[in-house]
Amino acid sequence: MTSLHDQALDAGAAAALIRPRSVAIVGISGAAAGTFRPGGRAVFDHLRRFGYDGRLYPVNPRYDQIDGVQAFPALAELPEAPDCAVVAVPAAAVPQTIRDCGEAGVRNVLLLSSGFGELGPEGAALDAELRAAMAASGVRVLGPNTTGIANVADGCYLTMTSVLAAGGLLRSGPIALLLQSGALGSCVIDRARSAGVGAGCVVSLGNQVDLDAADFLAHFATDERIEAISLYAEGVPDGPRYRRAVEQVLDTGKRLFVLLGGASELGERAATSHTGRIAGRAALERALLRETGATLVDDPDDLWRTPTLHARHPARFATPTMGVGIFTISGGLAVLAADQLGHRDGFDLPEPSEATRQALTPWLPGYVGARNPLDLGPGTMPDGFQPALAAFAADAALDAVAVVLPVVATAWQPAVVDGVLAVAETLDKPLLVCWYAGDSAAASVERLRGAGVVVVESPRELASVLDSVHGPAEAEPDAERAPEPASEATMSDWEVLSAIAHAGGEVAPMRLARTRAEVVEAAAELGFPVVVKALVPGVAHKSEHGLVAVAIADAAALEQRLDGLAAAAASAGAPDVAYLVQAMAGSGVEVVLSVRRDAALGTFVGVGLGGILIELLHDVRYAPHPLPDGAFERLLEELAGSALLRGYRGRPGADRAWIERTLDALVEAAEQLGAAELEVNPAIVGPHGGVIVDALAVGRAA
Repeated sequence: MTSLHDQALDAGAAAALIRPRSVAIVGISGAAAGTFRPGGRAVFDHLRRFGYDGRLYPVNPRYDQIDGVQAFPALAELPEAPDCAVVAVPAAAVPQTIRDCGEAGVRNVLLLSSGFGELGPEGAALDAELRAAMAASGVRVLGPNTTGIANVADGCYLTMTSVLAAGGLLRSGPIALLLQSGALGSCVIDRARSAGVGAGCVVSLGNQVDLDAADFLAHFATDERIEAISLYAEGVPDGPRYRRAVEQVLDTGKRLFVLLGGASELGERAATSHTGRIAGRAALERALLRETGATLVDDPDDLWRTPTLHARHPARFATPTMGVGIFTISGGLAVLAADQLGHRDGFDLPEPSEATRQALTPWLPGYVGARNPLDLGPGTMPDGFQPALAAFAADAALDAVAVVLPVVATAWQPAVVDGVLAVAETLDKPLLVCWYAGDSAAASVERLRGAGVVVVESPRELASVLDSVHGPAEAEPDAERAPEPASEATMSDWEVLSAIAHAGGEVAPMRLARTRAEVVEAAAELGFPVVVKALVPGVAHKSEHGLVAVAIADAAALEQRLDGLAAAAASAGAPDVAYLVQAMAGSGVEVVLSVRRDAALGTFVGVGLGGILIELLHDVRYAPHPLPDGAFERLLEELAGSALLRGYRGRPGADRAWIERTLDALVEAAEQLGAAELEVNPAIVGPHGGVIVDALAVGRAA
């Protein structure tokens, strides 16, 4: 059956679920109002409590009415086909309910029910039945295992999240939040609400068996009320669709911020148990998102902090180097904040202009210089705080202002908060507060956040937020672990290296030998020194099993080393082994080059430091292939060991053009072999060319 993810982006279905004019709720109890019940009842109560002005149709054959709203025994009995149906029935009843929706003319379903793919093998059969029901009925589904959609801008709370049952609502704002985890969505709503941040819409994506983040990205790309979007995802189910959706968002000048769960080995395992995503692709997913221009963040709070800052002042974050002004009454904290910004690329602390110095003069004690960071000190507190901040923040060289505060005397705090709010109200650039204190400042921090000021609690957090929102580069990227190929499908070295050579890759001269005599003959033909490898089927890492002999200097040494190779091969279960004889490569930088072909995400190439460094540093970077303009250089510069490729302490660098050409050859070879993964480790690259020494390929690609 064709995957539903093969379909075109469906912004229309997303819109119908975000702004339905009529809603049916299938699976709703008659519990007393005010008693929180998850599922359909919670959605019903939220719609009524928060002012939904559309038509509402509870569906339950046991009731004639629910809280004064007429109920219907079945979808077929409704007076119209509603824009969407909320389905909250037991998992076993879901496929038939989807078919009932199709027969009743309902085209869009919000499926709250759980018990499908997230349960692993147990839910697989039911998951397949659900997909078949969707395909047969033509019904589009968000879910299962979603908590729903909170459309704040239009007052349509099609959600069962319990966080709305306590506390006030989110204020409306210019950001959209797409979250694969319903519980995390509730946390984000709660924290953003406490921080005074506004959101236009919060979507819980669930398992994404049909409609996914890409469909909602396509919708929000056209929503003029939304200026920035945040996404929490535990995987990218379909690379090409995501790429198209992200491009639509970015083409409008909006920003997309992504927190990718499952980015580590332990995280992948947790994500698999949570929503049923396929683990093992995190490095490729991060590469895909980075290359499309999405901004990767690493903290859930960045899902609402960074888009809020961007939406308020998008042009200020588009500069190659961002000028930040640090205003403080604590020199120590200012130094630490400057240090944190200094650890990241793209930031500067411009000195105040002469005009700014003159404007500051009345408010600075004689012992305080007009510098950046500007330490006002206690001498003019509290009266001088607001005018000094206003004069400093107005400097044209500053793109953002960070007010960094220590523990502040209780009597001064009202003036400090008043000053920050007064300056922020008229300032045409982002203003953040870093208040490094405890309970003594809690009430003041709450007041700032209640007014919509972004407040962070440490210099590192301040720098992280600014770094995340400044540009599309990943915040504090970690080295990506090279994927471990699956040994059960490993192809022979000879087969892989021959395919690479046929595709135009430069492989070390080699011969295949099936007897000892052929090995001796091949070595003489190639010329000593040589390398000899015993080709044992299914063994990828030969050196760990004693199956490789290097730097064999002459025929006598060859005879001796062959005895050891034959014994190791016999121990590995291959008494009749073939041998690969290769000429020794010269000196250069050892690099690992790889290709990964994923049926959903596409083809990716990777570059890293090879040899033993791959095991030590796991320093590999990936990008989608074919490489867009500039992507190859970015790939190399992101490596922690990029200096080795440029040339380090008098040592020659690596021929970058050779690496790029070889990656193209490896992609062609992987296609010829039908391989899912192909890895060269190492290639020895000098300043003028290189040579491939070892390679393996695994997993016949679909």
